[in-house]
Amino acid sequence: MEKIAVIGAGALARVFCRRFAAALAGRCEITGIMSRTFEKTEALAAETGAAACRTLDDLLALNPGYVVEFAGVQALKDYASAVLARTNLIAVSAGALADPAFRAKAEEAARGSGHRLIIANGAIGGLDLLRTYALMGGAKLEFESLKAPKSLAGAPGLKGRTLSEEREEVAFSGSIDEAIREFPKNVNVAVAARAASAAEQSRMTLRSVPGLKETTHSLRIENQLLHAELSFSSRPDPENPRSSVSAAWSVLACLDALTAPIAFF
Repeated sequence: MEKIAVIGAGALARVFCRRFAAALAGRCEITGIMSRTFEKTEALAAETGAAACRTLDDLLALNPGYVVEFAGVQALKDYASAVLARTNLIAVSAGALADPAFRAKAEEAARGSGHRLIIANGAIGGLDLLRTYALMGGAKLEFESLKAPKSLAGAPGLKGRTLSEEREEVAFSGSIDEAIREFPKNVNVAVAARAASAAEQSRMTLRSVPGLKETTHSLRIENQLLHAELSFSSRPDPENPRSSVSAAWSVLACLDALTAPIAFF
């Protein structure tokens, strides 16, 4: 039985924990949970039957085979090296990879311990296909996200501006690295796509669409021999409109692939 520990107790962590037993029964068990707010940690741990941990040391003392992260970019940056020194880490906050210093530090920690930082698909799929482009080289990536205005509200890149509830507008257009700085809670999937594809050229467009019922991510990638267009749509989590429940499910799918007798990559 593979031991799993969880960092985070927000909406995505709750989806993950509540669907965990049905998806991974007999193969994995959640042994511990840690988050910034101990009251939330206790509540989710009690619901899950796991230990409520106050510190990362307490969490890692449970000897999990995998730690899964649902706590955001800064939390991933804060904890990744310490986790990787002890065990494997599955992360959804791929936006952290936009920071070259963090990526280098995480890679060094993983190489030194023999553990792995695994980036889950999150709200999109196809990272395996994008790795094909990375190995071939010379890829150009264009990424576009359509989101409801309220899901972008408060982002640093808006600089206090309120997006229209009546007309569609471009909230951001530029590089993916700049996008993660300006919209840190909205473009993790674009950073994951760029990192997976190792694209030599990349561009991000973020559109605000009033009345939008589903968040849509579309990517176009090409090199001298191949061309692909992928599109993914999902409804926002009612508890956290900035996130998609598919991010939690993608971690379950990742653990399924890592522990199932037959795996699909």
